[in-house]
Amino acid sequence: MTPYRRLTEEAQGIFRSKGSKFLSLAFPCRSEESLEQKLEELKRLHHQASHWVFAYRSCPDQLEERSTDDGEPRHTAGTPALHGLKSLELFESAVVVVRYYGGSKLGKPGLIEAYRTASEEALKAAPFEWYEKKTAVDLLLDYPQLSHVQAVLNRLGIKPLSLETTSRVRIPLEITEKEKHLLVNALGDDQRITFE
Repeated sequence: MTPYRRLTEEAQGIFRSKGSKFLSLAFPCRSEESLEQKLEELKRLHHQASHWVFAYRSCPDQLEERSTDDGEPRHTAGTPALHGLKSLELFESAVVVVRYYGGSKLGKPGLIEAYRTASEEALKAAPFEWYEKKTAVDLLLDYPQLSHVQAVLNRLGIKPLSLETTSRVRIPLEITEKEKHLLVNALGDDQRITFE
């Protein structure tokens, strides 16, 4: 799987239009459960707000995208927020926009602009990382191969999680697919070294 962008910390934004205030929060979101928890927290914190709009994107290998207009006209709130996540190519991330109604209707174009701008304010302020999923593997080898395997791991910059010794040596690793490919090539065809 190729690396992808995801938020690492929360960031806030704000947009005002015709008396309405749009507070936005962008944050790392690794599951729908964490999205629901954050929404409940924001609803308690901003209990006098009129709308709590959100957009969410999961990891790209099983991509799920969700958004809600929360009572605003269809596609005027959640869709612009989701567009912000998509345009920055963010995954495992979410944005919530809390609206305090100011007494004047904005119309559909005004709502779209408000939710889009509020979302972008928070998303652009939030730090992100390039992330690549890692899988857990164990290297099994005999004692005579240990120094060679450790030298290869050091050269590739792969840090073992631990080193377990019984009748054989077990080295648990968490590595990306690319790292596994490099490791297999570097270790060669030594039948005494196996992956589990």
